[in-house]
Amino acid sequence: MCNTDAIAPTVIGMRLLYVTTLIFTIFLSCNSQTETSRDSELDASRVSPIAIVGVNVIPMDTERILANQTVLIRDGKIERISDKETLVIAEEYFQIQGRKRYLMPGLVDMHTHLFGETNSKHSLDLYLAHGITTIRNLSGESFHTELRDSVARGLISGPRIFTAGFYVNEPRVSSPEEAEEAVRLQKAAGFDYVKIHGNLNAETYHAVMQAARKYGIAIGGHIPRNLTAADALRERQGIDHLEEFLYTYPPIADSLFHYLGGEEPFPDDLALRLHNVVGQLAKNVAEADVPIVAMISAFELIKRQVSDEYFDLIAAPAFEYLSPLTRWDWGPEDNDYRDGFLGNERLLEMIDFGLELQLQMIKSFHESGVRLLCGSDAMNPISVPGEYLRREVELFVEAGMTPFEALRACTVLPTLALGIGNESGLLRENFRADLVLLATNPLEDIEALGAVDGVVVNGRWYSRMTLDQGLLRVKEFQSSKQAAFDTLRSILERNELDQAIDQYRKFDSSEPGLQRFMEKSFDERGVEFVHY
Repeated sequence: MCNTDAIAPTVIGMRLLYVTTLIFTIFLSCNSQTETSRDSELDASRVSPIAIVGVNVIPMDTERILANQTVLIRDGKIERISDKETLVIAEEYFQIQGRKRYLMPGLVDMHTHLFGETNSKHSLDLYLAHGITTIRNLSGESFHTELRDSVARGLISGPRIFTAGFYVNEPRVSSPEEAEEAVRLQKAAGFDYVKIHGNLNAETYHAVMQAARKYGIAIGGHIPRNLTAADALRERQGIDHLEEFLYTYPPIADSLFHYLGGEEPFPDDLALRLHNVVGQLAKNVAEADVPIVAMISAFELIKRQVSDEYFDLIAAPAFEYLSPLTRWDWGPEDNDYRDGFLGNERLLEMIDFGLELQLQMIKSFHESGVRLLCGSDAMNPISVPGEYLRREVELFVEAGMTPFEALRACTVLPTLALGIGNESGLLRENFRADLVLLATNPLEDIEALGAVDGVVVNGRWYSRMTLDQGLLRVKEFQSSKQAAFDTLRSILERNELDQAIDQYRKFDSSEPGLQRFMEKSFDERGVEFVHY
């Protein structure tokens, strides 16, 4: 048996260099490999002209229902809305019976993550199945613009996509000159948004905002944690995550960090004590007139992950639509939230306080006229694409909104924020035909969003059967990877380096969680691989 103390440093260095070089080479070589692409044929869906007959229409311009209407759709647009009894439908229209059902504008998820090129294509079916006809991707790579354009041209079925580019933050962007160049490059590459995620010094942050105005591209994302909410509001940055105000609005942050860093527990009534503070923040945000993507459902998911409910979440059927590597990444072995929060009473108390305060923010912001928008943070741990936007809307209602007001936050208001409010977001003649057909009335019960009977995207009809077929394709695609992943884990457990590398090459290099899994596996087995 080898005595590790006697190994010469040069030998260790050579072994480590060998392993590191192999890993690096594999990552580069796998970038050129592709997996069998998602079936892009659209034969299962129906192209316009179509007629949805005898349906209850929810236009979303005001809180009203137009009963027993027929909606004609042609060339991707709503051609006509008329009383069923007075409209004669030409034979060329494919008729869909809408009796006792409700037709409204399709849902918009204003904060998603499309991770991995092949997985992203498949995840589009998950959004459609939940009535989501438009998404905003906040983690952009070059393939995202191609995916967006393929969907727009009808080559791939999926929701309409708006996408940000790469994150703008330190150390990549550390000066005003680098800020302008980063924004210019993203505009030139065809991205729709620039996302801020991470620290920026004040001068560079201001330069990002100036460059965005110069090049005509929108800014969204987080508030740099080294700055304040006032800085973001002064620059009129669109803000994602209500949670950001917990850390960047001093009257709230001072209280939070006082208890988080001390021995004294969070008072049960701390959120109530800050009622007036939240009210003043709401006025400040309303005056700045910036859209806020709330994502309170994502914060609630953190709380659910650090509770016993977590094991129900990862056993839910929706988890079958995720790759084995993502399930591992979010599972008990590697869940960041459970690793970071469990056993830390102050952090657990902070989550309860933060959720309660954000519910207050929704109520106060709404009453002050702030443009609150819905986002799910899909592909953040446990947030299965398409699955949690409905919960976001439900939380808006729990915070005090009416169902109609909450529905505006995932239909009308997002389209205005995206700059497409003159063509989308309402069920109106000559507007884009992005629609969702529901079994029951969402104005009476917001849970009706969970009963999607069909979807229209850019004039193309997807029946419930077609949507379910899409879900089945996703499940089969993800299941097909399980055996390869199990084999890879088994090989790694035997510390067989060359075989592990061969098995790794069989995966799509863009697979979410793959690099993290390999890095963790190599970290844990570093000494064994040095001896290999």
